[in-house]
Amino acid sequence: MRRRAFRDNRESTRQIAKHVREARLAFGLTQRDLAGLSNTGVRFIVDVESGKPTIELGKLLDVLVTLGLTLRVVDIQAERILGERASNLLIVAPQNT
Repeated sequence: MRRRAFRDNRESTRQIAKHVREARLAFGLTQRDLAGLSNTGVRFIVDVESGKPTIELGKLLDVLVTLGLTLRVVDIQAERILGERASNLLIVAPQNT
């Protein structure tokens, strides 16, 4: 059970990293630009984009809001019933305006 949780956690952080990097580049921002706009540091942006699993949630949420993204929590039990994997579901998605 612990091994699966660790694997799922790493997949989630990779997905977040991918979405953050893609959104940043789509806006034409450097990592330094994004750090300034989200009131974080460049090191933090590098950590997010590299998929570091121990980043601070509050700062991550600041980065996501800056990029117009939001974090969704997926019910793993419901997911099993539906027969879908978390990696197939959006974890980071554009905010509804």
